[in-house]
Amino acid sequence: MDHSNGYEAIASRFIEIRGQAITGIGTSSVGAWASGFPVGSTVLDLGCGTGMPIAKVLIEAGIRVYGVDASPSLAEAFRQNFPTMPIACEPVEDSLFFNRQFDGIIVCYSPKLGPLAKLEKSD
Repeated sequence: MDHSNGYEAIASRFIEIRGQAITGIGTSSVGAWASGFPVGSTVLDLGCGTGMPIAKVLIEAGIRVYGVDASPSLAEAFRQNFPTMPIACEPVEDSLFFNRQFDGIIVCYSPKLGPLAKLEKSD
Protein backbone atom coordinates (compact mmCIF):
# COMPACT_ATOMS: atom_id res chain seq x y z
CA MET A 1 0.00 0.00 0.00
CA ASP A 2 1.26 3.45 -0.91
CA HIS A 3 0.83 5.56 2.21
CA SER A 4 2.11 8.61 0.35
CA ASN A 5 -1.02 8.82 -1.83
CA GLY A 6 1.07 8.61 -4.97
CA TYR A 7 3.55 11.31 -3.99
CA GLU A 8 6.46 8.85 -3.82
CA ALA A 9 5.85 7.83 -7.44
CA ILE A 10 6.08 11.46 -8.58
CA ALA A 11 8.52 12.71 -5.93
CA SER A 12 11.33 13.63 -8.31
CA ARG A 13 8.96 15.66 -10.50
CA PHE A 14 7.33 17.27 -7.44
CA ILE A 15 10.75 18.27 -6.09
CA GLU A 16 11.69 19.72 -9.48
CA ILE A 17 8.49 21.76 -9.90
CA ARG A 18 7.30 22.68 -6.40
CA GLY A 19 9.79 21.25 -3.94
CA GLN A 20 12.48 23.91 -4.31
CA ALA A 21 10.28 26.99 -4.59
CA ILE A 22 11.26 29.70 -2.12
CA THR A 23 8.08 31.67 -2.73
CA GLY A 24 4.71 30.70 -3.99
CA ILE A 25 1.17 29.85 -3.11
CA GLY A 26 0.49 30.27 0.57
CA THR A 27 3.73 31.91 1.64
CA SER A 28 2.22 35.29 2.50
CA SER A 29 -0.62 33.68 4.45
CA VAL A 30 1.80 31.40 6.29
CA GLY A 31 4.06 34.36 7.05
CA ALA A 32 1.14 36.29 8.51
CA TRP A 33 0.08 33.26 10.55
CA ALA A 34 3.65 32.71 11.78
CA SER A 35 3.89 36.30 13.00
CA GLY A 36 1.38 35.42 15.72
CA PHE A 37 3.81 32.99 17.36
CA PRO A 38 6.69 33.93 19.63
CA VAL A 39 10.18 33.05 18.43
CA GLY A 40 11.00 29.52 19.53
CA SER A 41 7.45 28.21 19.11
CA THR A 42 6.95 24.74 17.66
CA VAL A 43 4.75 23.92 14.67
CA LEU A 44 3.84 20.53 13.28
CA ASP A 45 3.81 20.53 9.46
CA LEU A 46 1.64 17.65 8.25
CA GLY A 47 2.39 16.53 4.71
CA CYS A 48 5.46 18.76 4.78
CA GLY A 49 7.01 17.48 1.56
CA THR A 50 10.40 19.11 1.01
CA GLY A 51 9.53 21.93 3.40
CA MET A 52 9.73 24.44 0.59
CA PRO A 53 8.38 27.03 0.77
CA ILE A 54 6.11 26.62 3.83
CA ALA A 55 8.54 25.27 6.45
CA LYS A 56 11.14 27.74 5.19
CA VAL A 57 8.80 30.66 5.94
CA LEU A 58 8.11 29.29 9.43
CA ILE A 59 11.79 28.68 10.19
CA GLU A 60 12.69 32.19 9.02
CA ALA A 61 10.10 33.46 11.52
CA GLY A 62 12.00 31.73 14.32
CA ILE A 63 9.69 28.73 14.60
CA ARG A 64 10.95 25.17 15.11
CA VAL A 65 9.20 22.99 12.53
CA TYR A 66 8.52 19.28 12.97
CA GLY A 67 7.67 17.63 9.65
CA VAL A 68 5.62 14.53 8.87
CA ASP A 69 5.46 13.13 5.35
CA ALA A 70 4.78 9.59 4.11
CA SER A 71 6.97 9.88 1.01
CA PRO A 72 10.53 8.72 1.72
CA SER A 73 11.93 10.88 -1.08
CA LEU A 74 10.13 14.02 0.08
CA ALA A 75 11.03 13.38 3.73
CA GLU A 76 14.69 13.01 2.73
CA ALA A 77 14.51 16.27 0.76
CA PHE A 78 13.06 17.97 3.89
CA ARG A 79 15.97 16.52 5.92
CA GLN A 80 18.48 17.86 3.39
CA ASN A 81 16.82 21.30 3.25
CA PHE A 82 16.50 21.64 7.04
CA PRO A 83 18.98 19.29 8.73
CA THR A 84 18.29 20.66 12.21
CA MET A 85 14.52 20.20 12.01
CA PRO A 86 12.92 16.86 12.95
CA ILE A 87 11.19 14.86 10.21
CA ALA A 88 9.17 11.65 10.49
CA CYS A 89 8.61 9.59 7.36
CA GLU A 90 5.23 8.09 8.16
CA PRO A 91 1.58 8.44 7.22
CA VAL A 92 -0.21 11.18 9.14
CA GLU A 93 -2.92 8.79 10.24
CA ASP A 94 -0.30 6.51 11.89
CA SER A 95 1.92 9.22 13.34
CA LEU A 96 2.63 9.64 17.03
CA PHE A 97 3.51 13.27 16.22
CA PHE A 98 6.87 13.02 17.99
CA ASN A 99 5.02 12.25 21.25
CA ARG A 100 4.70 15.92 22.07
CA GLN A 101 2.42 18.92 21.92
CA PHE A 102 2.85 21.80 19.50
CA ASP A 103 2.05 25.50 19.53
CA GLY A 104 0.51 25.17 16.08
CA ILE A 105 -0.24 22.71 13.30
CA ILE A 106 -0.17 23.51 9.61
CA VAL A 107 -1.52 21.51 6.68
CA CYS A 108 -1.27 23.21 3.33
CA TYR A 109 -2.54 20.26 1.33
CA SER A 110 -3.14 16.65 2.20
CA PRO A 111 -5.55 14.49 0.25
CA LYS A 112 -6.10 12.21 3.25
CA LEU A 113 -7.02 15.00 5.65
CA GLY A 114 -9.65 16.51 3.39
CA PRO A 115 -10.72 20.14 3.16
CA LEU A 116 -8.94 22.59 5.42
CA ALA A 117 -12.33 23.95 6.45
CA LYS A 118 -12.69 20.89 8.68
CA LEU A 119 -9.70 21.93 10.78
CA GLU A 120 -10.45 24.13 13.74
CA LYS A 121 -8.20 26.12 16.01
CA SER A 122 -8.06 24.77 19.52
CA ASP A 123 -7.19 26.75 22.62
